Amino acid sequence: MAPNPLKTFVIYSSKDKTLREELEGHLRPLVDLGWLDLWSDREIMPGAYWDAAIREQLLAAELFLILVSVDFYNSDYIRGEEFSTAVDRLNNGDALIIPIIVRPCTWNLFPVIKDLQVLPPGGAAVTDLEYWKQRDKAWDAVVQKIADRVQKLLKERQASVPPARPPGNVAAGPTGAQALPPVLQNGQVHRDRPEAPEMVYVEGGLLNMGSPDYPATKPLRNVRLSPFWIGKFPVTMELFDLFCAEKGLVPPGDQGWGRGRRPAIRVNWHEAQSYCQWLSQITGNTYRLPSEAEWEFAARGGTISQNYRFAGSDNLDKAGWHSGNSGGKTHPVGEKAGNELGLYDMSGNVWEWCADHWHDDYKNAPADNNAWTKEGNNKMRVLRGGSWNVIDFYCRSVYRYRGLPDHRYDAYGFRIVREI
Repeated sequence: MAPNPLKTFVIYSSKDKTLREELEGHLRPLVDLGWLDLWSDREIMPGAYWDAAIREQLLAAELFLILVSVDFYNSDYIRGEEFSTAVDRLNNGDALIIPIIVRPCTWNLFPVIKDLQVLPPGGAAVTDLEYWKQRDKAWDAVVQKIADRVQKLLKERQASVPPARPPGNVAAGPTGAQALPPVLQNGQVHRDRPEAPEMVYVEGGLLNMGSPDYPATKPLRNVRLSPFWIGKFPVTMELFDLFCAEKGLVPPGDQGWGRGRRPAIRVNWHEAQSYCQWLSQITGNTYRLPSEAEWEFAARGGTISQNYRFAGSDNLDKAGWHSGNSGGKTHPVGEKAGNELGLYDMSGNVWEWCADHWHDDYKNAPADNNAWTKEGNNKMRVLRGGSWNVIDFYCRSVYRYRGLPDHRYDAYGFRIVREI
């Protein structure tokens, strides 16, 4: 079976629009061969949210062709949104970047691009080639190299595709959903759709929950958890913005700190629940807020826990952003070390909503995955993990906090669970 074409996104300055159109024309044979699925911003329908449509394609793309010029450098939007997302996708190993120098510039001083193999070979700009007056010849030299790389990548992908499994072993879901692997292992990463968060598989096990030095976590209790998926990161601004655009909601403010891969802030408990319901509808799977037990089990490393004080380390500076190192703001997710399961930012950065209602202690708490919503304080909800503006004591994996479910705060965010 032939591999699917690579979803391709071209990043370019509007001042290089003519060059982008010429390149697109020369790429047409690769599209017709089924090698590339080339998306154009001309496909955005009138009345659609421009930023949301762009973000959706950035998260879906497998190949980024970047037209590098001085105007590419000077666009804050391109560098801060489109290019930074492409780099994140490259670093995560789920996309390829091919920089194309279209006009002379100091590309070899630009972070990331200087470390990649650029086109044309040797780094000369397309418009600076000795045969640029024969523009078709110049573009042909570039497209031939793109074709070589794409063909090699498609062959590697085809060789790595496992034999087809019987339909009964494939996870059903709406168009665009990814099939789950046949065998799930601790720390395995899966994403249902491009607009859904990356989820990490947590195998079930026993959790001795609580801490003897904190009254709100007494009495200590043993909880037996079934397997579940939990977000690799807190839900980010870029993903929450897609939800807001789809539902016609005003996105939460960012305090001037930036959006993109920073955790979504100023999201209350009810809004986090609405996000989970929307994601469940578009994926066909059940997403929800984690129970306290699920959150703590995952933060402490599940069945492969090393019993760290924080999520992934006994040194909070290595594991998370707190009042001593954050500079008074949130930071993009994934910049600190992950824990044993490959989960990030579970200590610090933002407090994370859980599904549970607040109880002053663990007396009569559930002994399984279920959230504790009976009795207790029905006006308050549980928050976990600490944040950018608190000291290390509050960022411990066992620490519990509470907040009003309709309260928005610049240190409140959330992470989600996907049921098996």
